[in-house]
Amino acid sequence: NCHSDCYDYGDCCSDLSNLGNCSIPECDDGAVRLVGGVTNSTGRLEVCANGLWGRVCNRFQYWGPDNARVVCRQLGFPTEDARVVEGELARMFGVSERAPLLGEVHCIGMETELLECSHTSIGRHSCGITVVPPVPDIVITCSEICQPPCVNGMCNINTGNCDCSPGYTGISCDEDVRECEADNGGCDHICTDFPGGYNCSCRTGYNTYGTSCRDIDECGDGSHNCSQICVNTPGSYYCNCQRGFQLVNGTECEDVDECEALSPNGFCSQVCVNTEGSFHCNCTDGYQLFRSFLCTDIDECSEGIDTCNRSGPTPARCINTEGSYRCTCEEYVGYRLSTSGTTCEDVDECAEDPSLCTETCMNTPGSYSCTCHEGYELDVDQISCRDIDECKNTNGGCQISCTNTPGSFRCSCDHGYRLLDDGLQCEALSCDPVLEAPLNGVMECDRQTVGGTCRFTCNEGYTLRGSDSRTCLPSLQWREPPAICDPPMCPHLTPPDNGFVLFLCTREEGHLCRVVCAHGYSLVGPSNQTCRKDNMGSLTWSDGPQCVVAPAIEVTPADREVISPITAMFYCEVFGVFLSNITWQMNGNVLESGGDIDIEIDTRGNLRNSTLTIQNTVPSDAGNYTCLAENDAGRASASAQLTVNFPPAIMDPLLDSNVTVNEGMTAVFSCAATGIPAPTLTWRRSGFSNFSVDPRVSLGVPTSPEPLSTPDGTVYFVSRQLNLSDTRDSDSGTYYCEASSGEEQSLNVEVSFQLIIRVAPVITAAPVDMADLQGSTVVLSCNATGRPRPDITWWGEDDSSGNLTQITDVTGKTLIDSEVIGGERGWTSNLAVTDIRPSDAGVYMCRADNDAGQAEALATLTVLVVPEIVFPPEDYEYTTIQFMETVFECNATGIPAPTIQFFLDGSLLESNETFSILDP
Repeated sequence: NCHSDCYDYGDCCSDLSNLGNCSIPECDDGAVRLVGGVTNSTGRLEVCANGLWGRVCNRFQYWGPDNARVVCRQLGFPTEDARVVEGELARMFGVSERAPLLGEVHCIGMETELLECSHTSIGRHSCGITVVPPVPDIVITCSEICQPPCVNGMCNINTGNCDCSPGYTGISCDEDVRECEADNGGCDHICTDFPGGYNCSCRTGYNTYGTSCRDIDECGDGSHNCSQICVNTPGSYYCNCQRGFQLVNGTECEDVDECEALSPNGFCSQVCVNTEGSFHCNCTDGYQLFRSFLCTDIDECSEGIDTCNRSGPTPARCINTEGSYRCTCEEYVGYRLSTSGTTCEDVDECAEDPSLCTETCMNTPGSYSCTCHEGYELDVDQISCRDIDECKNTNGGCQISCTNTPGSFRCSCDHGYRLLDDGLQCEALSCDPVLEAPLNGVMECDRQTVGGTCRFTCNEGYTLRGSDSRTCLPSLQWREPPAICDPPMCPHLTPPDNGFVLFLCTREEGHLCRVVCAHGYSLVGPSNQTCRKDNMGSLTWSDGPQCVVAPAIEVTPADREVISPITAMFYCEVFGVFLSNITWQMNGNVLESGGDIDIEIDTRGNLRNSTLTIQNTVPSDAGNYTCLAENDAGRASASAQLTVNFPPAIMDPLLDSNVTVNEGMTAVFSCAATGIPAPTLTWRRSGFSNFSVDPRVSLGVPTSPEPLSTPDGTVYFVSRQLNLSDTRDSDSGTYYCEASSGEEQSLNVEVSFQLIIRVAPVITAAPVDMADLQGSTVVLSCNATGRPRPDITWWGEDDSSGNLTQITDVTGKTLIDSEVIGGERGWTSNLAVTDIRPSDAGVYMCRADNDAGQAEALATLTVLVVPEIVFPPEDYEYTTIQFMETVFECNATGIPAPTIQFFLDGSLLESNETFSILDP
């Protein structure tokens, strides 16, 4: 009854707009199923829409494990092994004849049903029936098809068994076939087994031809390494050498050294010379070879082949020696053999022993003689020289003194005399300069040579300045300063303080001197002073003026900027005559010493300085400070500004050192600080130099500085937040809020926050299905990660309801306390079931819980029961009639159900025309 526009696939219609004309729905909308496999946990994926089963395809998008986990979760299967089957194994499931209903599916892996994933509309897809090549079906497995999985082979989806690759056997194709164990694999020499096969090889010296081995003729093919002779042998070869050579290292031939091998010395009497493959004898100089082995001496003197020089007055004589000869001059005194060894030469005694003579040695043929330098004469030993004393003869010609010296003499004169150029005569000396009488005075001298004295006096009314006498020293200089006769005058005029006398000032009687004041000073009194006689008749100056000035600040106090509680100091230096006082003011109020305020004043002449010290500064000390100086001539003042900065401080009431959030949530940190100037708040993470570039990090804008009153003054208050969204386990750690101020942010303080991420449990190692014999002990193990540490519990099927209930320590079931493995490995809990029975069989669940969530994993325990024959066959003790039927019955129990077989006298019976074995 399908509409004409429908495409018939049995009971289904492809035109979804005409479903009213199609047959009764065959499935519930949104359902999924896996078809084409040996189990319902593996196969081609189909989905139900509008009552019809149809294909799911993705033409342009990769089907990943996230999609597969959603399918397996919807079907009620575990998702740990969920995956998409591809390649050759996927093609074994065939091609669906169903119409495509759903396409372009994308899951994140957490959905509970496939239609919750992103997908196109039902019936809209990009993989039509006519697409070439056809879009392949999606094949999914929720568990391994072959158990255990195939290691070296292909899983056959039709049988559920492994088809092993060549060279492998066993249920999971994990056993290597040992080909070499049977007849050495057919190999002549060596059979080598390797996973998946074997090969034949030959021992060294043979070539491999399949399974056979043939000898290699190394000598014939040139592959040997013999240096001379090669001899081939089965599977190898050896090397030999020619005569006069010997084999070394098995391959090289080296020359035999007959000079060492033939003892002694190759039978040579002197020199044995080895040659390549042979040897010969030689003799040293002075010998000749006799009969190839012996050496005899040559008499060079008698044969006239010597080189001794027999010419001249001292000819050399030749003396023969064993193997040589020598020349000699022994009969000549003062002669010796030259370095050539052939000529007699004179011995230069002076050159060989310079110490023979004290001064000069002169060589003579066969001997030598000694002489002396000028001023010396030869002593009686004819070797030493002694000095001649010239001063003993007419005083050496000196006018005054003669001094003998080694080899010579010298003349000298007394003080006040000098030696003339002839080195013998002396001349008297005068001091320089020649003295004259001073102006307005008289001079008298005994002489102006060394030791002489001159005396000086002044005319009446004049005063002698200097020394009244001068003496000529041996250095030809006058000892005392010169004498001067000064006319009568006033003393040097002393100017008043802060004034000076003009340089054109004459101190003679009746003359005037003018006094002026320094810049900034005023003159009080007469500016001119006159040199005149007083009542006693002495010359003196008339009364003079004074120089006075109003106060002036010479060194002004400087602005100060300090960090509380550092001490602040102001310095003020005042110039002025007759100063009355210096005072300090703050913002117009007079300050006095006391408490943290200290004022010091120091006076030096017309200068007075003052230091103001403020200890333990606080913000309220900031302000304007004035130095004030006064006297009768006026007043002066200077001011400076004091700025007191307050170091940044974190406000404790706002701190929460630990921030705990679940993974994926937003972590919020708050920080507030005070200071002067307003501090800058920055965030950082320990171990991460640029964590703020993470897009999940949001740094709040700092609040505007607000004044905050404190007992020490007003400071500024600021605050700032740090938000970290979509938190992850790796975000756990230490975060710091730093408050800084001052030049280059040199003042800083920080506080740490500990971020703790709660991570939902994840079972990283689930318990596995187990099967064991009744009475055995089995241990189920479960490993889970999470933060905080998850609480791992075990659950089992209730015997009455079949529901899972929590297991506690009871008889036969023991919970082993969780063992902390640490790090990323998490925590492990074991459930031990002892003396297992069929009632212990069933599904067990491991559950991990913490504050962030929970995770579960299932495992099945199968209890195997050894077969037991409960009703054995009975003996027949009567004789049956031929062709009559005899029945033997046997009943047995066991888990799994046992297979019952019959044997006749030890031989297995099978159903045939005689025996009929009926299944239970």
